[in-house]
Amino acid sequence: MSDTGEQGSPTVKGMYHLFLGNTTYTLLLAVNSIVVGRILGPSNLGLYTVALIVPPFLFTAIRLGLDSAATRYGARLKSEGKEEEAVSFVFTMTLFGVIIATVSSLVFVGLSGWIATSVVDRPQLGAVIIPIAMVSVLGQAAYFITDLGMTGLGRFDRAGLVQALQGMIKLVVSLGLILLGFGVAGAVAGYTASFFVSGLLGAAYIAWLARGRLPKGMKVSIGVGVRYGFPIYLSTLASGVAGPIITTLLALTVSNSQIGGYTAAGTFTSLIALFTYPISTALFPLFSKRVDDHRALADTYQTSVRYTALLVVPVTAFIIAFSGPMIVTVFGRAYAFGTPYLALFAASSLLAGVGSLAWNSLLNGIGRTRDALWTIVVGSAVSVVSGVGLIELMGVAGAIIGPLIGGAVSLVVGTWMVRKRLGAKLGLARVWKFYVASAVAAALSWPLSWLVHLPELALVVGAVVFVVLLVPLLALLGALDENDIGGLRGYLAFSAAVSKPLDVAIRYYRVCLAVLRGRSSSLDQ
Repeated sequence: MSDTGEQGSPTVKGMYHLFLGNTTYTLLLAVNSIVVGRILGPSNLGLYTVALIVPPFLFTAIRLGLDSAATRYGARLKSEGKEEEAVSFVFTMTLFGVIIATVSSLVFVGLSGWIATSVVDRPQLGAVIIPIAMVSVLGQAAYFITDLGMTGLGRFDRAGLVQALQGMIKLVVSLGLILLGFGVAGAVAGYTASFFVSGLLGAAYIAWLARGRLPKGMKVSIGVGVRYGFPIYLSTLASGVAGPIITTLLALTVSNSQIGGYTAAGTFTSLIALFTYPISTALFPLFSKRVDDHRALADTYQTSVRYTALLVVPVTAFIIAFSGPMIVTVFGRAYAFGTPYLALFAASSLLAGVGSLAWNSLLNGIGRTRDALWTIVVGSAVSVVSGVGLIELMGVAGAIIGPLIGGAVSLVVGTWMVRKRLGAKLGLARVWKFYVASAVAAALSWPLSWLVHLPELALVVGAVVFVVLLVPLLALLGALDENDIGGLRGYLAFSAAVSKPLDVAIRYYRVCLAVLRGRSSSLDQ
């Protein structure tokens, strides 16, 4: 994104608001997962996971791409100076999505007993827990459409606030009900309440922007939204099928405790998401505004991938190296068996450094939704086929490796599609330096993870050693130039919590560069 900063500060400020809101949400979500996991234990955490297999899939099945349409047309209409039309469009998508979700929730509440008995093979969930979970579909529809709609409208601060609110409600309600003795049912009720309340408030805010008036031309807007969003919906459905199929197969194959370990390990992916969410979320509306400028799109794509690699690859490498002490420190020794699960989950994030988060946003942003659809269909098919086969051979590990293989296939096909549509080379050659530096730093600091009786000390000392080794290695490889440093500072300038540590790291990097250059000069003489 060599010229992204020249577009003015709104996108950068928006990324900060998204970062702040998503950071708060992610931290609250992580705290909730940790507290719930520790109190419930692996077996009940596994039961909680099984209870939530169907609701997210049901929401995916009725999504129709309305949230993506709200983002794209909200951003486009506003950029054309048609803010009132943009708000009206987002409001229409919200109303239509909530109506569909309400009908679907009521139907599936009635099917709860059959789902518990015939689909997930947990009859004890049918009377109360699964019906509570099904109500969350209504909240999810309101939450996701309004949150992404606010992003398209440039209301990044409001979108971040809704995200933070959702995480807070989930933590407070879940923890409160569990402590009152409701167990798994209380945790599921907290999940449902978080979407329901935050989604309702998000919808109320959109209605307020629309001045409480029903949108005009709703039928036309719905047609436009569905036509645009349907290919995205199909791709989302294709990718959304893989997770429930694999988790359902796990429910039929392994114990509740093993599923609990799988869920606990998956929680750590949210830590990595902290570094990717602001960039990946801001890219879609940014690409939507620059459809015809292929050279600028290619520059934006290249820089976003490089920044993502710089932020994600080192964090991922550290998590893989210290997965043992990390899961024990956070969830307790009862979850120590989940160490290899965490390492495998983290490994899947390594694909982000070569474009796994960017290709889909670009294709959808420039209107190539069918390209995105077929790419995701291929990757999802590979995920399901390989996952089903590997679960039979490897259990939980197979459920993680299968989607990893599918994600790699999607990345290859998606990158090819991007190059074809832009007609330009993507220039990602320098990214390998982040991988090499991170791998070497992780390997050299890994022996500290053997301090199994002092996992907290292993993490702290290991993190310090990892960073001390990583920065000189990046300098040795020349992984960053002044443009990269300036770009990173520009993106993170509005966050003191991030920019100050970044400044320290940059000064350390420059000292290392100076030492290396001085040594090189002395050798030349």
